[in-house]
Amino acid sequence: MVNAIDLALTEVHFQIPYKLLQLAFMRNTKQFNLSMDEEIMAQVISPRVIKHCNLVGGKYKEIILRTEFWEPIQLEKAALVSNIGQYSVYRIPPEEREGLPLIDVTEVEWPGVQNGYGLPYSGYYSGNSVANAARKMLDSQTFRSTPPKPTVEVLSGDLIRLNPSQHNHMQWVLTCRLAYDDNFMNMEPSAAKVFAELCVEAVKSYIYNTIVIAMDQAYIEAGAELGVVKSTIEEYKESEARFKELLEKFAGMAKYDNLYLKKLMFHCLQ
Repeated sequence: MVNAIDLALTEVHFQIPYKLLQLAFMRNTKQFNLSMDEEIMAQVISPRVIKHCNLVGGKYKEIILRTEFWEPIQLEKAALVSNIGQYSVYRIPPEEREGLPLIDVTEVEWPGVQNGYGLPYSGYYSGNSVANAARKMLDSQTFRSTPPKPTVEVLSGDLIRLNPSQHNHMQWVLTCRLAYDDNFMNMEPSAAKVFAELCVEAVKSYIYNTIVIAMDQAYIEAGAELGVVKSTIEEYKESEARFKELLEKFAGMAKYDNLYLKKLMFHCLQ
């Protein structure tokens, strides 16, 4: 298992001169008694890199919506007139989502698809059967699932809503995307190297924005020559553009999740 944070901090120290790291981060480390790595985490990686990575990545997981997850809601008179069901909101407990917040939901599937069987009245439709072929043919023309399934949205880190709301409970199989944990231990290993490069470019961009104004001073607190510091920092001017390019690359690498690829291949065959 790859510790992506440890890898990222290692690359930061190898690729960025220590004197520059001192210039950008040492003031707060002295004031609050923090280590250099803790300050880099607090100023750059946690507030920026991790947030961007969670927007485009995350860990895919399947969760069965059980009855105890249902959140009873009070229906208004208008909803009753519109014949809207009350089974729409579900709260996913921490143990089901590994203690991590939900970022997004890909889809819900009918219960039974996981072990090869569909609804009782639709028969076996997970393999090369007549029912499965007919379902795929109809889906390709109408772009709607047959039998129909609700769409699902994330209301908060643990709350989801089905639309349209259902009139009875169904143990849907929910495919969702979880946030990365604090150490990115649940990250797809193939994305770890790109994540480390992201952190390096983010730190370089932070250094450029933090120190570029102070370069006109006659001396630098860490004792480095102004000419050397200036030329090195000016090389970091393009780090912001590089960060955005790497973020797109990371989004692609994060998709090498086995569950996501399985879902993608299933839909491509439809």
